[in-house]
Amino acid sequence: MIALDAVKFNLETVVAGGSLNVRKNATEPIALPEWRRGGSVNFEDSVAAFALAGLEHATMHIAASFSSDEGTLRTAEIRAVDNLIAPPPLVRSRVTSILQRVSTANTEVPVSVRERNVPFHNGATGMVRFELSDPKIDRTRVGLYDCEWQWQYRVPGDPVWRRFAISRHRIYVTLDIPSAPWKQMPYESENTQLLWTDVLDYACSWAAGAQNTVEAATAITKRVNDLAPHLITFDAPGAGSAHYAWSNFDCSAFLERLAGGIGNGMYVNATDCATIVSTFANAIGCDLWQSRMGYGFSTNPAMTIGSKIWQKPALWPGFSYHEVAWENSCSEDDRVYDASMTIDGGLDPTQPPHTAISAAGLPFGHATGHGEISFRTRLAAPAGLYPCQAQPQTRTRRVVI
Repeated sequence: MIALDAVKFNLETVVAGGSLNVRKNATEPIALPEWRRGGSVNFEDSVAAFALAGLEHATMHIAASFSSDEGTLRTAEIRAVDNLIAPPPLVRSRVTSILQRVSTANTEVPVSVRERNVPFHNGATGMVRFELSDPKIDRTRVGLYDCEWQWQYRVPGDPVWRRFAISRHRIYVTLDIPSAPWKQMPYESENTQLLWTDVLDYACSWAAGAQNTVEAATAITKRVNDLAPHLITFDAPGAGSAHYAWSNFDCSAFLERLAGGIGNGMYVNATDCATIVSTFANAIGCDLWQSRMGYGFSTNPAMTIGSKIWQKPALWPGFSYHEVAWENSCSEDDRVYDASMTIDGGLDPTQPPHTAISAAGLPFGHATGHGEISFRTRLAAPAGLYPCQAQPQTRTRRVVI
């Protein structure tokens, strides 16, 4: 009888490419191989991440190891197919569209891992490289996918494929390799800035279906704003204090809050929101910063996160400064993503007054832009347009802890 001992997805840990180096969170690294017999039962027990930008026209491979209690077995042909036989119900989308192909000639089932001859030596194979059968990952979109493979073998002289194991895997698909604060090297358990799958659980779900960085960052901005008022809300009682983002980003506490725990509490401010949006978006390949505008400018009415009332943000006449997630050089011409408030699209004369719009993906804008409809003209009151200046020297990316 043949047994599946291990499955490995991340084959090139020293190269930043399609397959990404990941860890679970700040305290838990992920050991390779990702799937191990006896230790991997659920989808989340075996995780792998792939960046679309590194997979264009690439042939994708995995590795697997096997053992046999039949001492006379010298070779077997092995493959894996999408498990179509009474598959368990999934709460997430099947990975059928990206880790297997529709059946081809002489194949009656969708093949996921292309068949190959595997030699056995003293009942074991060691790690053997397999080619994925037209995985289609390079033609899909951002998302989180669960797949289940049925492993099959046949021996020389026997045309019948015999199933011998089931493996389940969770696949994260991102746009590109992560941007700072996330790192890909060195691939060591001590490197807590390696991409966290606990963050990908949310980022890939929030940005599911995105095909570019603007779509992804916009979706994440909206989903963070939608966390209010049940999970987070603006800290008006504390005069807009930061609770998750100081010199570092307490991402561990925020993940605890997302999971229904206490974290650092329900209150957030603009700095917290800018850091959350940029860090989660950068995890899936966006390239955002946390950067400020100011100083000392009056504002139009807006709805701060957790509020449904149009008013001066936090009941103040204006901001000493404001902080958002910002693209590129954080200048007037770059887009901003602000989850800390909903702004008034009604300032556009073509829209009715107090039309709530997300402050995501808008150019920051110019004070002298005659007739320009931008984030700046929606946030700052006419008298505050000039003081509300981009401050690119403040841009940063806070380390995750």
